[in-house]
Amino acid sequence: MLEKKYKGLILTVGAQSEQVKFSIKNICPKYIGILGTNTSGCKEAIEKIFKEISFCPTNIRIEYVEDKPESIKDIILKFDEIYNWFNKTHNLEDREIVVDPTGGRKWMSAGIIMIASFRGIDLVYVDAPFINGKPDSSKMDLVPITNAYENVGFLEESKADKLFNSYSFIEATNIYKFLEEKLTDPRRVTIKRLISESYFYWTQFKFNKAFESLNEVLRKINQFNLLNEYKNHLEEHLQILKILKKNDEPQTSYFSLIKDDMFSEKMLLFLLSQSERYAENKYYDLAVILLYRILEGISQIRLAKHNIDTNKISEQTKEKYNDRFREITREVFGGESEIPTKIALLHGWILLYCLGDFLTEGENIKLKQEMLI
Repeated sequence: MLEKKYKGLILTVGAQSEQVKFSIKNICPKYIGILGTNTSGCKEAIEKIFKEISFCPTNIRIEYVEDKPESIKDIILKFDEIYNWFNKTHNLEDREIVVDPTGGRKWMSAGIIMIASFRGIDLVYVDAPFINGKPDSSKMDLVPITNAYENVGFLEESKADKLFNSYSFIEATNIYKFLEEKLTDPRRVTIKRLISESYFYWTQFKFNKAFESLNEVLRKINQFNLLNEYKNHLEEHLQILKILKKNDEPQTSYFSLIKDDMFSEKMLLFLLSQSERYAENKYYDLAVILLYRILEGISQIRLAKHNIDTNKISEQTKEKYNDRFREITREVFGGESEIPTKIALLHGWILLYCLGDFLTEGENIKLKQEMLI
């Protein structure tokens, strides 16, 4: 028998009423919701139940569906109507509701178990041996049914893991979040959800949020003593984010950051990794955009070594290198141009060539030839 007390009981009812009556008598709910088929046998069974059990009519809600397996969708919708009646009209919390899918057709029970498990509502079953096709009322017992997601949740978790490993962080996060609400012990999926969120922030260049989220991951790993096998790898990534998150500090200019070799290295490696991830998932346009950004970033870093900010070229730099810049742009574009105040990818490399930077010397002289192609 059950130790827990419930105020609301939702049952499925078929043509027999014995197990339903047993459930009502032993749970003693204040409110009852009944799901049955629109058949004379079911209606007779319900009438028989409440002839034997005295119950306030205003505290009973009965919903019917057609007696066919295709009605499984309808039984779920009707369940929701009763569930909302419990919640909104009678202010019952989920922990005060229990569902008994013993009676009725098998397809009805399947639908009810699914929706009740999805909502995290307790389930019970009236267990009884059958004699001559009828349940033996002298040997009936109420047995709790574990949440279906407790038993198959690992399948959903495995699906989320695969999505995470294919860099589909939002989709993976949504499944982990769903499982958090369904599992009685969600600690493992909580950590995985936080990891997925962290890497999503990282891919969105939200380095500070990624840092804070990954910090929380490590705190949870230590707190729960779970997924320790990922700890060292995550700590390494946290140190990378500690460097990259400087980019989110409003008082720090990007020009000053790229003068820092450590920051520049980590930023370029991040962009390269992100480009590879896009290519793996066949987002070739995004992969190519990032490769262009890497080339631009390299030129910005090298120009910063010469104390040149690509967002604000000084007049002194223009005066010193404009003649050479015009000459090369004439060769490359067929028309000369002066050094603009802000320069992007190709102009940045031309200016490096004007400066005689080591990247454009020796073997790298092919750079100019490739720009001319």
